[in-house]
Amino acid sequence: LQFLEGRGSLKVGEYSKVKMEEDDAGTQVMNMIQGKVNISVEKAENYQKMMEEKIKAYKEDLKTVNDATMQEKLNAYENFLKGLKLRVKKKFEVHTNTSVIADRGTRFLVNEDEKKGTEVVVLEGGVELKGKNETRTVVVNEGYRAVVAKDGKLSEPEKIDLSKIERWWEK
Repeated sequence: LQFLEGRGSLKVGEYSKVKMEEDDAGTQVMNMIQGKVNISVEKAENYQKMMEEKIKAYKEDLKTVNDATMQEKLNAYENFLKGLKLRVKKKFEVHTNTSVIADRGTRFLVNEDEKKGTEVVVLEGGVELKGKNETRTVVVNEGYRAVVAKDGKLSEPEKIDLSKIERWWEK
């Protein structure tokens, strides 16, 4: 699945359930009901740079258009730029029964188990993790995992060997 208008992608594991929504502030929220997901979100700066390159190519294409359709193309271009600014500003969060995970431009795994709680493994970049019953937030960086237990208690991030992670999303 894609979200954030193409800036993010989500692979849902077998027997998993998720629900995508957008809150009143425009943040796209994935409610993790059960199972496992692999999430990749392009950093806003990288996405903006890619889009700027596409805009530059689009401007070059406009030079080849005849005068009759030029204004129409310019209007489309202006609308495209407005949409780009909105896409880069949108945020993404994962909500589980026990936690809220805020993306910071990254690749990460979420495993939701109704008996154990929520496990977050960061493959690249970092995420902010908060237990729903806690006021503190921890940053989980690449090569680390953290758990929010069923009772909402948040563990400290622990270093893990990413080469030993089952790569179910690549099968």
